[in-house]
Amino acid sequence: MQAEDRVSSSSDEDAELVKTETQAGKKFAAQSQADIKAATSFKIPTSKDGQQTLEYTIVAPGDVVTLEAMPTEGDAALNFESIDFDKPPGEVFIQNFVDIKGLAKKLDKFHQNKEAPYHVTYRDRKIKFLYQGKLGDEDYNVKQMLLAMVAGCGEKGRGIQNLWKKGVAAGGRKEQADLGRYVDMHMFKCFCSAWVRVYAPEKWWYVKEVPWDVFKTALTRWNLCRTAFGPLLIGVLDESMSGWR
Repeated sequence: MQAEDRVSSSSDEDAELVKTETQAGKKFAAQSQADIKAATSFKIPTSKDGQQTLEYTIVAPGDVVTLEAMPTEGDAALNFESIDFDKPPGEVFIQNFVDIKGLAKKLDKFHQNKEAPYHVTYRDRKIKFLYQGKLGDEDYNVKQMLLAMVAGCGEKGRGIQNLWKKGVAAGGRKEQADLGRYVDMHMFKCFCSAWVRVYAPEKWWYVKEVPWDVFKTALTRWNLCRTAFGPLLIGVLDESMSGWR
């Protein structure tokens, strides 16, 4: 299946799901005012066949929403003792808050395909993400790319090119980022074009319209890192049903 076919298939599925959700909302709204006021829940489909649903609880005016009790310190203390805060901040961040294991091999595989947007740059410049040097860390290059991305967020200017300029900018007093001291700009562009995609199954790697499934895979792996420090309870207040009251 070509990339365009996958995009078309994904778009069709999204349209079917929206249609199913809309029909569910219209069906609910078509009830009598008395039935709507008496309703205690509303199910919205999360799959186009309607078999999977998300159920909203409709709370009556004046009712108080109660959540489960938060874990006490004695029940589940946060495990921050496992973090060595004496290490450089970048190393602490990568070791404990993101999951990049195996990403270097996937990035190389991604760019070896002619459908990759930076395939020619990757090939002609003989770029390799898999590190095989003395440090013994296959994902070392990926770590450098990620740190460069984080560092770039704190620099003034637009676009990747600015981050590789050096010296004092015209009319300014501050030295420019000069990230070329640490990472190659063309390798960084290759990284930015693919690093989120390669978390997802390969069928999503080269689609032009990136679906939520791609980001969800990356976020799930990253969030699993954070759960190692202790439990987390989130209460979500959704106003999407407030109009029915």
